[in-house]
Amino acid sequence: HSCRQIYENRDSVANGVYYLRARGGSGSHQSLHGSGSHAIPAFCDFDSGGLTMVFKVVANLSTSEDVYPLWASNDTLNENQTSVLTPNASNLQLYKNSLVLPSNWRAFQPQEVHVVAYVDGIEQLRLVFDGHLSTYLDWFSQERLAFSPYTDLKSSSPNFFSIEGHNSPARRFFISHYYNGCSNDHLWFLIGQGGGILDSCPWATPFTQILYSKRNTSARAQEIGDSGLQTLGRADVMAVFVR
Repeated sequence: HSCRQIYENRDSVANGVYYLRARGGSGSHQSLHGSGSHAIPAFCDFDSGGLTMVFKVVANLSTSEDVYPLWASNDTLNENQTSVLTPNASNLQLYKNSLVLPSNWRAFQPQEVHVVAYVDGIEQLRLVFDGHLSTYLDWFSQERLAFSPYTDLKSSSPNFFSIEGHNSPARRFFISHYYNGCSNDHLWFLIGQGGGILDSCPWATPFTQILYSKRNTSARAQEIGDSGLQTLGRADVMAVFVR
């Protein structure tokens, strides 16, 4: 069970941290009013119909830790640390809960997966994917994209559209339109990370940054630094939610 069931079973609920408990070892969860031996705290977004936050990245992490190995691993991170469980950058640590683990993802069977970018806790971008019969890796794809604000994303031929994205330098959750030299690279969304390898493009940084097109189409990456243009925005948080 999930935040969605809390939302559906109560007359009035507020966004915030709720406890979910693993049941029967299957990876499914039921809601709890308080903690228990198998309880995990999770942030529930009821304004969007009962979404459970399962993953969170904050921009400008001093360690510039690559998020893809964490997402793809059988490990959780900061799952029980409630201070991480907000859609803002008040806590700079990465977060991953157990619903992302491969076996739990299959058992939970998310119907929707949302990728949301925030600035100062305010939503800037939402991408919605069809989670039906998905795996923890293949839901993030052009074929499964159900909603985005971009008019060209479904009809284009991206050169990257995956969680793994581009290695060396690490560009994760990468939705790239095309490469045409650093000054003319066009993209829709990116978590860019140095990962110990210097990204030669001047619009990139050695630290974690979350970039998104502010247009209704892909944006030229270099415009993030061009005065007066800035059609590429920097978010301070990216969160993945399931329902």
